[in-house]
Amino acid sequence: MRVLLVQAYLGRVERYGCVFPLGLCYIATALAARGHQVRLLDMNLYDTPYAKLETVVRECTPNVVGISLRNIDTTDRLDPFYYYSTLRSIIASVKATDPHVRLMIGGAGFSMFARVIMQRHPELDYGVFLEGEETTPDLLEHLDSPEMVKGIYFRRDGAVHFTGHRPFPDVHALPAPRRNFAEVAKYREPRSMGVQAKRGCSLRCAYCSYPFLNGTTIRIRSPKAVVDEIEHLHTVFNLDEVIFVDNIFNIPEAHAKAICREIIARDLKVRWSAWFDVGTLSEDLVRLASQSGCYRICVSPDGASDASLRALGKDFNETAIQRVIGIARMFPEIEFRFSLFCSPPGQNLSGVIKTVKLFVKTHILLRNGRCLVSWVRLLPNTVMYDTAIAEGVIRDTIDLLPPEEHGIGNLFYSCSRTGFYATPLFIGIAMVCSVGKRLMTLVRALRTCSNCVRRRTP
Repeated sequence: MRVLLVQAYLGRVERYGCVFPLGLCYIATALAARGHQVRLLDMNLYDTPYAKLETVVRECTPNVVGISLRNIDTTDRLDPFYYYSTLRSIIASVKATDPHVRLMIGGAGFSMFARVIMQRHPELDYGVFLEGEETTPDLLEHLDSPEMVKGIYFRRDGAVHFTGHRPFPDVHALPAPRRNFAEVAKYREPRSMGVQAKRGCSLRCAYCSYPFLNGTTIRIRSPKAVVDEIEHLHTVFNLDEVIFVDNIFNIPEAHAKAICREIIARDLKVRWSAWFDVGTLSEDLVRLASQSGCYRICVSPDGASDASLRALGKDFNETAIQRVIGIARMFPEIEFRFSLFCSPPGQNLSGVIKTVKLFVKTHILLRNGRCLVSWVRLLPNTVMYDTAIAEGVIRDTIDLLPPEEHGIGNLFYSCSRTGFYATPLFIGIAMVCSVGKRLMTLVRALRTCSNCVRRRTP
């Protein structure tokens, strides 16, 4: 069967570049293993994405077109942009080119709003719910009887039906994704290539959809298989930088250490970055990470006070954050990125002050640090959604997937006690600190140059 897999167009060119369609490559690899002819198109690589889509549909005459809706919006209150708004145009372009082709949809963005999206877009024949490496090939073998396949939304007699949940696949048994389905060379800059070492997250962050999307049981790939994949990218595609796309890289820590040691043992000259858990980050792991090429560690304490940390579902306290800052000072060769929420639950005036202090400490005073401030984007199947309703921040009738872009501005959590002054305060502080960070970098560079001149002066 001929299958065209499409990475949905975001609607604009993002400043960080195009994200490699790792999920679609996993799906494409699984389909090819079952004998299907697969082509992959990332619409975001082209200046005229809809024209390119129509051209490719005409060229490969697919039996099925699969659309990956990975992201719904930017989840950024200061830069709200609705990626979901392009879906209707993508469907229209495919159907205008081939009215008889069957349409299926999947991806994290779809799975969070699966039934709603299926109901809003009657042109969609099938929806692949959650991870699709096993579901999608099974669906293609039962297109006329989708009720035989678990994990599928399908349409019959004008109604949307769901076949029920399917167990998550064993990632250890999945083959490494074949990258050559995508145009690898176009993803080198400025975003690095994604590699997945595990799926699932055992943490219980109140705002996060990862436990829903990937489960709470951590499913790991062998360190050898992970580093084999990195080595393949390095030798075949000449890539010297990767990013681990795991929800959290250092849980379990033994697995993370084993990957680092495997990279070191092979003497692979690669740079990499990942997200780490604050509560379990250790000096020993950071040392191994540095030796294996880690150049950036991202952590998301999200809150700065014990009260906010508890309300956010974190399993660590303020002391753990300070410990990570101390570790960061020990490894100046690694950039440490901290993420904070401007107005999290449980915040009071003391919490606001602590958040400001933590922002300044990590963004300005920590030489190898950077801090990003954001707001919680409320999502279904999360504790924060229930909290926002209970506190009266939103009504239980609110549409978390609004039909129009202007509606997403109402979907961010702001603590009722501090939100009215914390929001403008942090916007101002972020702007001042951004300028301050650049000035301090300039001053340090001038000092370095001055010291070099002094050393050379006889």
